[in-house]
Amino acid sequence: MRILFSAIAAHGHCFPLLPLAAAAREAEHEVVVATGVELRAAVHAAGAEFVEAGLPVFDALEAVVSRDDRLEADDPAILGDSAIPGGLPAQQRDRVVGQLFGSVLPRRFVSDIRTLLRSRRFDLVVYETGNPGAALAAELEGVPAVCHGFGRELAGGFTATFGAPLLELADELGVSAPADDLGTLGNTYLDVFPPSLQDPAVLALPQRIGIRASPFAESGELPEAVTARPRDRPLVYLTLGTAFGSADVLCTTARAIAEFDVDLLVSTGPRVRTETLQGLPDNVTVGSWFPQAHLIPWLDLAVHHGGAGTTLTAFAAAVPQLLLPQGADQFDNAASVVTAGAGRSIMPEDNHGQTVVTAVEELLGDSATVRAARYLAAEMAAAPDSAAVVERLSEMYG
Repeated sequence: MRILFSAIAAHGHCFPLLPLAAAAREAEHEVVVATGVELRAAVHAAGAEFVEAGLPVFDALEAVVSRDDRLEADDPAILGDSAIPGGLPAQQRDRVVGQLFGSVLPRRFVSDIRTLLRSRRFDLVVYETGNPGAALAAELEGVPAVCHGFGRELAGGFTATFGAPLLELADELGVSAPADDLGTLGNTYLDVFPPSLQDPAVLALPQRIGIRASPFAESGELPEAVTARPRDRPLVYLTLGTAFGSADVLCTTARAIAEFDVDLLVSTGPRVRTETLQGLPDNVTVGSWFPQAHLIPWLDLAVHHGGAGTTLTAFAAAVPQLLLPQGADQFDNAASVVTAGAGRSIMPEDNHGQTVVTAVEELLGDSATVRAARYLAAEMAAAPDSAAVVERLSEMYG
């Protein structure tokens, strides 16, 4: 088969697709990935052909803000250090996010993906939940489509937020979109989240296929704090991901964790400059990026924002977690970790040095948390792997 994968230009949306794309290549299918240019290297690392499609998320967000006369486009509180509007009343934030994911991004993807589908014959389109424009394009061109999940995004308010503008776009294009299933648009859904933590309504989807979440990372060297032998103290990792970032949160949290006899790695991500984290103790190593999928299995504790990719990678590696949710689906992911007994969470308004110290003290070496983490790892390992799902999709659409 010739398969087109498509994701918006965000690591947390694109990376979950790439293990399936790589497995399809291994099975000798022709694979193309259409996404933003900043993900070109990752697509090539998965062995797939890259085609540029869509808008940079920040550019699209700025376009939404500039069109909303109820927002001040030059107000720094709108973006802060993150890719998602912050410092806004919930109604305004939902309106901005709804326009971003329900109109601005999908409109561009409809155009780009339709052009691609017309230039080459594809047997299947696999898109991630945040990219419904690819699904609409596939419908318009008569190509089957499959929706690839990236977490519990169908269970939260994500798809509800962009429902109205997406229905308006579908109507404008002459596509019949199911108002009660805008998350998958009625397509087969590949579910990466552990069933014990997934929403029952998602588990009940007739077209749901479970798939093992396979961590993906571009190649890179692990720091000496990880590979040094012997390692005689716990290894802790701190990150706020690629879409969110706060130097204050990173610095406060790092100082609190560094009070313990641990080795701490801090990834600033693209939103925070490494030089802003100065004066940290000697047991802290700061970098802009680490190969996270390869790093997390070495950890004794992952302290992070609660992005779906990081959460699932820690689940798969049976690593206890301390979550510091900043926005989007991260609060829902944090609640899942706590419900499973696999970690703790600290809400933004409670995030200060002492709360971090208390949580880390409770988590390091806690046997009950480790058992819960191992249970989730076993549950995820029992799901069909990417190769098995490629075979099933071949049977369904080949």
